[in-house]
Amino acid sequence: MNYDEYGDYLVNGERDIKKRINYIRKAHAKTFSFLKKENIKTILDFGCGAGYFCKAGEEEGFEMFGVEISDKLINYAKTEVGFKTIYKAVEEFNKDSFGVIFMLDVIEHLKPEEANKIIKDLISHLNRNGYLIGNTPNFRSANINLCKEKDPAVSPPSHLCYFTKKTIDKYFISLGLKKEKLYTSGMSTNSFFRKEKYRKSIMEMGIKNVSIKEMPFVFFIKVLFKLLGYIVQPLGMGYQIHFIYRKL
Repeated sequence: MNYDEYGDYLVNGERDIKKRINYIRKAHAKTFSFLKKENIKTILDFGCGAGYFCKAGEEEGFEMFGVEISDKLINYAKTEVGFKTIYKAVEEFNKDSFGVIFMLDVIEHLKPEEANKIIKDLISHLNRNGYLIGNTPNFRSANINLCKEKDPAVSPPSHLCYFTKKTIDKYFISLGLKKEKLYTSGMSTNSFFRKEKYRKSIMEMGIKNVSIKEMPFVFFIKVLFKLLGYIVQPLGMGYQIHFIYRKL
């Protein structure tokens, strides 16, 4: 896979940048509030893409840094999103540099033979009692159980490392981390309504792209899947695994 071809969906044009940043600020409001209470100041977003999350963190008052290997996304982050402190390798930072390291939809992209070294290196850049926070698709999700490889989360060579709630917990604990929070959430319409595996369905389109006739159906399905997400969550079968671990 040529990673330089990845991430076009993050580069939506200038008119959407502020809207996306504000959405991210709201979506992560509880996490940002928690980190402020913990007096966290420095944050690294590993695999920061076009820098939207980092820019949102900056606007919340954090000192944000990003690591990204795509030159296309680095350039977009700097010139369009306005996030400047972005680098190509975590080795450019000193050890014990950060209070928190985020890995948002990243760990599944790592090559299995390289993942262990990368995660250990990231942990070495955390302060003592620092947090590793992130999410990844759940290989035991209701979606994958029902739809198998038809689900877009199963997508080699883009996604190479797959975890369940149990296996990711075992893995992080083996690296000397302490579990603070681990849960799954959501059920996705992607597996059921996409005509093609990697082409968005009507459920994923913005409201402006849905006709008046289609609106009742779309609304019903979204509410239904929201409720189903609440049902599968306590079973550990939500679509995404969310994790917070602490360095001892």
